[in-house]
Amino acid sequence: MAFISESLQNHKLYRLLRRLAEGDEAAMDTLYRDYGSFIYFHIMNITDNRGIAEEILQEVFLHLATLTPDQLPRFGATSWLAKVTHNLTVSYLKKREMRLVSLPSIDALPDMEAASLSSRNMEDTVLGRIYVNDLLSILKPETEHILRLRYQGFSFNEIADQLGMNPVTVRSRYSRALQKIKEVLGEQDDT
Repeated sequence: MAFISESLQNHKLYRLLRRLAEGDEAAMDTLYRDYGSFIYFHIMNITDNRGIAEEILQEVFLHLATLTPDQLPRFGATSWLAKVTHNLTVSYLKKREMRLVSLPSIDALPDMEAASLSSRNMEDTVLGRIYVNDLLSILKPETEHILRLRYQGFSFNEIADQLGMNPVTVRSRYSRALQKIKEVLGEQDDT
C-alpha cells in the first residue's frame, strides 16, 4: 500500500472510508450522516433535479460501500470525495441519456393489425419477446419485477417505494440482474 500521510490518516472522512472498506457497517451510517449533505450539494450543483440527485446520492454511497482499502484516497480525502461524486454524477447522466441496456416488456407487443409491419418483422418481434422472457426467467420474480419497472421508466426510489424495499437494495439487485443476464448472453455467444 502506498504511503499515507499522518494528516490523512487522522482525517475524519478517511477514517470513515477506511472503516467502511474494512467491513464496518456502522461507518456507513456515520458517513451518510456527516457527509450526505456535502455529496448531495455537489450532485445538485450538476443536476438541479431532486429526484435524480437522490438516485445519484444512493449510487455514490453504493460505490463507497464497495471500495477496498487499496482504492481509498492517497491525499485530500474531501476533494477525492467531491471528484468521485462528480464522476459518478456525470456517468449516471450519460447512462440515463444513452439507455444502452433496454429490456422490452411483453405487454408492449405491437398491435397485430399494424400495416407497417411485415409478417417476418412480426415473427422476429414475437420471438424476441419470448427470448427476453426466457432470459428474465433465470431471475427471481422480485428481481424480474424490478427490471420491468426500471424499463418502464420508474426511478430506483419509486421502485423501492412500490416494493417496500431500500433503494440501495433495489439498485444492487438491478445491477446484479444485469450482470447475470450479460453472463448468460456471453455463455451463449461462446457456444
